[in-house]
Amino acid sequence: MQSIIKKDNYPYFDITGVDSAECSVDTEYYLPDYCPDIQKILKCTPDVQIISETLSADKLSITGNLNIIVMYTDEKGDSVRNCELSKEFTLNIKVSTDPSKTLAFLKCCCGHIICRAVSARKLDIHIPVIVSYSFCTLKECEISCDTAGMEKKETTIFVSKAERLIKRDFSVSQNIELTSTMKPVESIIRKDIEFTNVKTEVTDDFAQLTATAEVTVIYRSYSENSDIEKLKYKIPFSERIEITGIRHKTKLKCDINKGELSLQPKEDTTGENTVISLYSKFTVNLLLYNDEEIKVLEDAYPIDYLSEEKYVKQNFKIYTEEKIPVSFSAELGTENLEKVID
Repeated sequence: MQSIIKKDNYPYFDITGVDSAECSVDTEYYLPDYCPDIQKILKCTPDVQIISETLSADKLSITGNLNIIVMYTDEKGDSVRNCELSKEFTLNIKVSTDPSKTLAFLKCCCGHIICRAVSARKLDIHIPVIVSYSFCTLKECEISCDTAGMEKKETTIFVSKAERLIKRDFSVSQNIELTSTMKPVESIIRKDIEFTNVKTEVTDDFAQLTATAEVTVIYRSYSENSDIEKLKYKIPFSERIEITGIRHKTKLKCDINKGELSLQPKEDTTGENTVISLYSKFTVNLLLYNDEEIKVLEDAYPIDYLSEEKYVKQNFKIYTEEKIPVSFSAELGTENLEKVID
């Protein structure tokens, strides 16, 4: 009697290449004529923005922009000033993958920052840019699901079967008007954007993405004492992503990579900077999968003849939607503290 092992394909998402790469941004910067001399540097705030990413079979190419805002006290020491500069960087990472079935997930940060005032008008800046990356690849493996001519032990398990990977680029733009109680903008000290309340839903031939872009801006105002103002603004948005040929019960895991962020003061009808023009570019990575029950063989053996079977361990994946809240608090001593700027 001949034994027959029936097999089935199991598609899954394989996370590989979890690593980081670093490149150094070094620059000398001379203050423009409209900026006062530097007495003391208070803070150097870098913001890493991914402009583009290109994945090929042997290389991941990243182009980014490092936006740097330096806060300092002027020559009199009684006023906080700031200057802003940008430097472009490129990073090439060696990989070995199939770009048609792979997505890259990127997170950026900066290492130890060196920002020195060489003179009252010149800055020497060294900032290492660190890009953490991982790759998600759509793969398949064979699983033993049934047998003929043998005794068997099988079980039913709950798994997530991968469907496909999708990457799309989007942008958000908005003119943000200051409230009547806020003073006009002279210069922006800090800017940030976070995407919250991210929800995805699959309907016929497309996925609906809804989220909120939460913008935080700290700026120096046009006032007698150059007061520091803080603005928070929420922009709800919705995008439709076409995905044909999928089942209605298909689920999504969504990841948003932040990209270019531009915030520029803009004059209103009276000539005052009471409007901030926002432009933000971001990349959406979607992992489509289906939750299913499948039968697999735990054991199989013949009873009428000798046979030597080979067993292979297989890990199955389940993609949960559980979110774990994280909070952090710290005490700030108020001794000799005059003002909190950032």
